Amino acid sequence: MEMSIEEQLALSSSDPRRSSKTKLSPSTRSNSLDISPQSSLAAKSSQDTSVTRDGTFDSIIDSTPSKRAGLRKRKHASSKSNDPIPKAMKALSDEERESWQGWVELESNPELFNYILRQYGVQNVKIREVYGLDDEALSFLPQPVYGLIFLFRYREEDQELETEDIPRCPGHVWFANQTINNACATIALLNIVMNVPSLDIGDALRCFKEETQELRPPYRGQRLGQNRFIRNIHNSFARRMDMLNSDLALENELDKWKKAQKAPNSKRKKSTSAKKKNRAEEQSGYHFIAYVPISGTVWRLDGLQWAPVAVGEYKTNWVSVARDHISAHISQYADDDVNYNLLSLCRSPLCIIPEKLAQNIKSLISIEDALSASNPAWREFMDTSELATLKPEPEPNFGMTQEMIDQAVMSDSARRQINSPDPFDLIEYCRRLIQEQQRLQMEFVEEAAHIIQEDALAARRKHDHTPAIYNSIKELAGKGVLSKIMRDAQEGNC
Repeated sequence: MEMSIEEQLALSSSDPRRSSKTKLSPSTRSNSLDISPQSSLAAKSSQDTSVTRDGTFDSIIDSTPSKRAGLRKRKHASSKSNDPIPKAMKALSDEERESWQGWVELESNPELFNYILRQYGVQNVKIREVYGLDDEALSFLPQPVYGLIFLFRYREEDQELETEDIPRCPGHVWFANQTINNACATIALLNIVMNVPSLDIGDALRCFKEETQELRPPYRGQRLGQNRFIRNIHNSFARRMDMLNSDLALENELDKWKKAQKAPNSKRKKSTSAKKKNRAEEQSGYHFIAYVPISGTVWRLDGLQWAPVAVGEYKTNWVSVARDHISAHISQYADDDVNYNLLSLCRSPLCIIPEKLAQNIKSLISIEDALSASNPAWREFMDTSELATLKPEPEPNFGMTQEMIDQAVMSDSARRQINSPDPFDLIEYCRRLIQEQQRLQMEFVEEAAHIIQEDALAARRKHDHTPAIYNSIKELAGKGVLSKIMRDAQEGNC
């Protein structure tokens, strides 16, 4: 649905961050934190809408007694020419997807987020799932951790109170408000990467950051919603039905707003409790926010809030500060059977592993020098396969350069081992370093292969199987097979 500029402005005039929470689409790929009583995070908001069934599906239902099925027939079936379902079931072309002005929902999926970040041009990062908030679970996160993405069910209590004094965004924090539906996942990602100066975010995002640097968060969010490059990548996996549902939800929202404007002022007044109850029933979608360390302070960046919120100061471990704030939020709704999900944005292993390999090779070079000085025949005590692994030169296949080896700094434990006067201790330590090198090389290969797999999975997910499924169901219905399946299911025979 296309709206005029006036209608769009009218929707957002009362609040430039017009409520636009993202709802998780049904997905089998989503894990919740172990602190939650449930494991599934693939949930939909009660606001979900869908296109009406077509004649084909009605005929399938009509073939089963309505009393048994518990479904009522359509009084006036539309003609086949006016039936919207065949059009809705058509595969979506890239041209149609790119020309669409809306945004679809995104599921909480690390592989999906990693693909999106690569398409944006962000280099040397990886999204990882956090499986718990205890120290042991957090210790497995590769360092540094650039930010956390927290997914939770948005509630009325989470909405900040409207005040005359709107808080201002600190100048050193890049923050965008969410002014469009279903964009909170992308906004959370960008609110992190835009605040990490050491990251290479690519030419497109770098240009967008420079263009919006002096804007206030609402206008920054508006520019983000209008950015075709960002929107198209966000919608990489959109289906036609996703777009129709999003358009219909927006159309319903506009109609509701128009009716509210036409209603007398007396009818607009409701009790605060009634308003909260209605909003709680309507606005039950999941919402992504970000936690980011900036200049010694942990910030909570929520696109639905006017400005960033300072959570606390830190010296070395900022994740523990964010963890305490997240735990406090979760504890408020511990009895409500609500699920959460936490993702971390970390440095890519493809950057970390070459640095560790460089340290490893530098230590091996130092050991070889120490052994050659104390016992020139030390190589006779090692296997041929071990000697073949001793390669002081860099391995380009593992992202290494000679400069990395020259600049590598050995650990204190490595220095102590190398200074041992016992040559057999040195030989044993050399063997451990060779094993460590082989392990690191294997991890590098596995990580590179995992990225290829993610890209291949993304390519497969872009293919829309809806037409094939729809046509298969039509064939089953036409041959009377589907009605039998439905009867068997209702009678408990399958």
